[in-house]
Amino acid sequence: MAIRAFGRFACWDRPCGCTEGLPPTLAIGALVAGLDHRYAWSSPLPAAVQAVALAVCSLGYALVVWATASNAFFSLIVRSALEDLTLQAELPGYPGYVPRVRQRLVPGLW
Repeated sequence: MAIRAFGRFACWDRPCGCTEGLPPTLAIGALVAGLDHRYAWSSPLPAAVQAVALAVCSLGYALVVWATASNAFFSLIVRSALEDLTLQAELPGYPGYVPRVRQRLVPGLW
C-alpha cells in the first residue's frame, strides 16, 4: 500500500480521522447503553468495578488534557510519529534511511 506524499490524506489518516466525528460516535454509544439498560442485555457490574473503570478513564482523560495543555504541538508530534511508523512499515528503503538520518522532520534541526 503506497502513501501519497502530497495528497490530502495518507492511507492511515482515514481510520484516525474518524475520531474527529466523536459526537455521532458518542450518540451511538449512548443509544446502545440505553437499549442495554432497557432490555437488560448485560448483568450489572459491581460498584467496585465501576469505580475502578471511572478512575482509569478519568486518569486517561486527565493525561491527554495535561499533555495537550503542556505541549501545544502534542497532536503534531503524535501525527509525525505515526507517519514515521507508517513509512518504516510501508516504504521500501526507508528503514535503511532511518539510521543514517536522525533529523528527518526538519533536516539539521529535528
